Amino acid sequence: MMYERLQSCKMPTDQFGLTSISYSPTLGLGLITGLTDSTYPLFISPSSSTSSHQTPHLGAKFSYKIRCATEAPYPSHSIFFLNSKNQIFKADLSKQTVRLWSDLSKERKGLDVREEGAVLSCPDVGGERVYAFWRVGDELRLVECVEGNGVVSRQNLRWLWDEVVSGV
Repeated sequence: MMYERLQSCKMPTDQFGLTSISYSPTLGLGLITGLTDSTYPLFISPSSSTSSHQTPHLGAKFSYKIRCATEAPYPSHSIFFLNSKNQIFKADLSKQTVRLWSDLSKERKGLDVREEGAVLSCPDVGGERVYAFWRVGDELRLVECVEGNGVVSRQNLRWLWDEVVSGV
């Protein structure tokens, strides 16, 4: 088994820490995300050189406060992440680019602090669909997202949770 050490893999303000770390051994490149307002390098290579830490220009309105992330299955080098503005971005490790992929801000507006947490999943290699899961009141919401169009379907999975907890 081979281990690579990612140098300087610490957030600028480590009060919240990292929210995700992804690494591609075939590319020798990693991507980190954190729950902080400070800017930080998204792409990191296992070199000790600070010049290897790269962040593409993402614009002044980009929020580096990342809630969660998911990787598309291999051989894709795509990583999707949800920022604090409830936008899903797609990062391509092979091209070292980041772009807005979909927007969940209308779907997630009005959440209270306890409901802001979320989980993403991307089960297909092509990265054509991303699933987002979070709590809204008593509901456990699962939404299916596609590029640019936002939500294409939504389900309440509370019934499934209740069955699991009750041991059925």
